[in-house]
Amino acid sequence: MFGKFRIATRSDAGQTRVHLDFVDWTAVVYLSPAEHARGGLGFYRHLPTGLDRVPADGELARFGCRSREEFDERYVLRDTASEDRWETLHEVELAYNRCVVFRGGRLFHGITELFGDAPGEGRLTQNFFFMEGEPVRAPRTGDERSRTRA
Repeated sequence: MFGKFRIATRSDAGQTRVHLDFVDWTAVVYLSPAEHARGGLGFYRHLPTGLDRVPADGELARFGCRSREEFDERYVLRDTASEDRWETLHEVELAYNRCVVFRGGRLFHGITELFGDAPGEGRLTQNFFFMEGEPVRAPRTGDERSRTRA
């Protein structure tokens, strides 16, 4: 798991188009105050393929791809800035302290509206990214070892 804070303003449009996150789960916590908040998080259908998500691994070959990364390059990234290639299926409106958890590596998603000309007026979120599987234990430190020997 890792996370980051993100501030996006009206001038950041190129970085917010429809995309995939290469993780199992994505969580977005909206932190913008209500007086600045507009838009939200959109989920989309790719019109040329008719898909609303990345095909399962066993179906990628039908689209001429061997991996999700190849599918992303061939279909998503190529069409990300072309609004006529995407249909909005659902939008989760931005509301302060709302957390949206979804399959970021499977669902086509993106910011629906940017706002603010300065960081204090922009779209502030805290984003988390998770992979499924066994949890990783933190390595023990020298301090912990010395306490266990005493």
